[in-house]
Amino acid sequence: MTTSLPHTRIRIRDLSELVAGIPYVLGFPPTDSLVLFTFRRCPDLALSTTIRVDLPTPELIPPVVADLAGAVDRNEAVAAIAVVVDNTGRDHRLLIETLRKTLAHKEVLLTHASLVRKVAHGEKWQCYDDPLCTGTVPDPRTSALAAAIAVAGDTIYPSREAMAAHLAPDSEEALARRRELLNAYRSAAQQPYSEEDLTADLQTLGHALDAVMASRALPTLTDDELARLGIALSRTEVKDECLAIALSDESEPAERLWTVLVRALPAPERAEPAFLLGISSYLRGSGVIAALALKITMEANPEHRMAVLLDYALQIGTPPDLLRSMIMTSVVRNHEAVPGFPLDDDPPWDTEEALHTEQRDDRDLARTEQPSQEPTPSPEQAAEAEGIPVGHVTTVDPLAAFLPPPTERSEPG
Repeated sequence: MTTSLPHTRIRIRDLSELVAGIPYVLGFPPTDSLVLFTFRRCPDLALSTTIRVDLPTPELIPPVVADLAGAVDRNEAVAAIAVVVDNTGRDHRLLIETLRKTLAHKEVLLTHASLVRKVAHGEKWQCYDDPLCTGTVPDPRTSALAAAIAVAGDTIYPSREAMAAHLAPDSEEALARRRELLNAYRSAAQQPYSEEDLTADLQTLGHALDAVMASRALPTLTDDELARLGIALSRTEVKDECLAIALSDESEPAERLWTVLVRALPAPERAEPAFLLGISSYLRGSGVIAALALKITMEANPEHRMAVLLDYALQIGTPPDLLRSMIMTSVVRNHEAVPGFPLDDDPPWDTEEALHTEQRDDRDLARTEQPSQEPTPSPEQAAEAEGIPVGHVTTVDPLAAFLPPPTERSEPG
């Protein structure tokens, strides 16, 4: 999975602080993982994509590293720092050396690699290359990354399993009630779908969005409201409007609505809000939530072509900005069709390359900027203490000593 921090500007003072921020970058404290921080110039050296993968067995090191290097290259990184999280004390030098050589072929410098048993206050991290290079993990809750992410309003979970449980369905009794309502609405629907129907569905959606924008809590909706929204989201015309919401300032409150619908609706209706949650999470860098949401989408509707393609984009580490541009192009194209509809039901990105690319391995390589919980002291106090304005993540000495000087990358060939 990968993570990006497009909306924060913080100062990382040393490697210990970078390690402490891992749970807040990913959204949960990882175990048995390789975490790869990448840096790019924009124009200053800045923390960019962060990637986490399960620690591979020796025979899987080459393909896993190849995937990692591909994602790093697609995100235009010039340098990387690797952190192995493993409480067994196993030696992962083969993984680190393979990664170092593979990144070098792509003109990306692996400047530092270290091992830590777990990301927790007081744990020791040890450099792979220098026995004198070591440090102690400070309290993750007070790290600069924790403060920045809390200011952004994200949530941190105690584990990846807890994150998945956040999207677990409601009781079977509740789902059965809503299934009956969905069947009734579906039977009563007029054919063909008219402009009046579209207007009514968009009004239903608008009322629900107004409710979630009024409070940061998850909204409470009646069974009837849930069923009406489930039917509305099954319409291509409404889905296109929701893609536009993912590009807007309303994307974050909309995610709360999609979350409620993912929990509350039975299959196959829960597939659409899960897809919308996945694409919105992807666009803001929250790859773990995006991956979980897309898994729910494909389980609820295995023929959901857009989810399959978005999952592919996530697996190969496609930058969110590139996906945002493709969605924006699609939304504009659809709105420039016949006023109102019918709209284009094709996926909102170019599918030719994806359809002719080799079948990917099913590994946990996805894109994220994480959820998180409020650190102590308050996010605002910590942000002020660290000098954190809005912008991007930067580094200062001594961490900068581990990173390359500002030289241009040579052209390949």
